[in-house]
Amino acid sequence: MSATEPPIGANPKSSVPVCVAVCSLLIILALVLGVGLASNLVLRHIVQTVPFCVAAVLGVRRLLSAQLHPLNCASLRGKASWPV
Repeated sequence: MSATEPPIGANPKSSVPVCVAVCSLLIILALVLGVGLASNLVLRHIVQTVPFCVAAVLGVRRLLSAQLHPLNCASLRGKASWPV
């Protein structure tokens, strides 16, 4: 990559936000259907996936801010699951 090329994801037609949306939807499905149904705590996992819903919406709308939002989701998810 040369100095004159735009950075990856700077193209408005980039597929990166769409990949973020798909991955966020997969995480939501895994937490709600996989873990939530097995542990009978579906409501808890729905609440924990709200930040991933925001990432999915940003990705579907192809906004470039969707690339950084999952970092916040991962940090929130990690802190929320630690025992107090």
